[in-house]
This record gives sequence, C-alpha cells and structure tokens, in this order.
Amino acid sequence: RLCHNRIGKSIQPIHHHRLANFSVSKKYPFLTELGLSDYNQGVFNGEWKGNGPEIKSYSPTTNEEIATIKTGTTQDYESCIYQMDAAKKIWMN
Repeated sequence: RLCHNRIGKSIQPIHHHRLANFSVSKKYPFLTELGLSDYNQGVFNGEWKGNGPEIKSYSPTTNEEIATIKTGTTQDYESCIYQMDAAKKIWMN
C-alpha cells in the first residue's frame, strides 16, 4: 500500500516498509511491532534507504547483536533536508 506525501511523491508507510525476520521477531518481538528486522536501512526520505557504512546494534543487557543498520551518506542526509525544505514551503502556503 502506498501513500502520497504533500509533494505528490509516492511513499510507503513506515510500518509497512519491510518484513521482519522470524528469528528477530521471535527473540525481540517489539522490533516487529516497530517494523524492524535484523537488517534495516537507516535513512527515510519517502522511502527507506542508506548508502553509508553498516553499524551493528547490540542488546545493552546481553551484548548480543540485535540488528544491522545501513547508515546514510552525506548525500542521503542532504537529500532529506532538500525534501524537507520543499515540503516546508508547501505547508507554509
């Protein structure tokens, strides 16, 4: 299911952006509720993406690896700021 943002670009709702991995959802059910899996893109700009390095997320109580996050590059984040500024101009009118 797609939604449309105010600039007319199709986007997926955050909670539908990926299917959770069964092993992660069984061990950490709250991740599934958040729409997360064992591998996640870290930048949202109408769609989930990331072109930067990967980082690992660990449980603070057991130090077990929970998930991998693909971070964004400077260009990924600049694109988010550009889209935010464009949307802001629409909202202000």
